Formats: sequence, C-alpha cells, structure tokens
Amino acid sequence: MARVKAEIFQIVGQNKKFEESGIDNLPYMQAVVKEALRLHPPLPFLFPRRAMHDTNFMGYDISEDTQVLVNVWAIGRDPESWDDPLDFKPERFLNSKSDFKRTMF
Repeated sequence: MARVKAEIFQIVGQNKKFEESGIDNLPYMQAVVKEALRLHPPLPFLFPRRAMHDTNFMGYDISEDTQVLVNVWAIGRDPESWDDPLDFKPERFLNSKSDFKRTMF
C-alpha cells in the first residue's frame, strides 16, 4: 500500500485531481489491480460456453453441445502457471504485457 501511495503522490501529486488518463503513468498501481483480480476474480467462472462441434482440447474430447465452464479462480492459483500462486506479488505484472482495458485476459 505504501508503494502505491508513493507512486500516486509522485505522479499525480497530493492535492491534484486524478484523471483516468493518468492511469498509464502508474505501473505499480496497475500491477496491484491485476494481482488482486488474479487472486480474487469478480466471478469464479467465466460465462458458460457451448461447444459448436466435436473437438479435442488439450487431450480432452468435447462433444458438440457440451456446456464448458472456465474456472478463473483455479487458473489464478495454478502452481504450473504462477510462481508462489497464493502470495500477493504485484511485481509479477510489472514487466507483463497483459492489459485488462482491451481484449487480453
């Protein structure tokens, strides 16, 4: 929290009005938000999808019309995808190209 506050005071100033356009100048705050969303997604599952045709995904056969749920909560805690997945480490996103404002998830 101290590091985020220091970044905001350094970039925005203490008595200035914060503008949305200034978010691009706050990389550590962006990393904190991304890390919070990784550990605590707003929804644990993405909206259900239905397979349009028979397919094979990562070795699993999925039949046409099968409802598929993506467990975002589990993905955010997967030790194969994240180092120390249960620890809150915003630094892991500082050099990341992930961007929640566009189409990247």
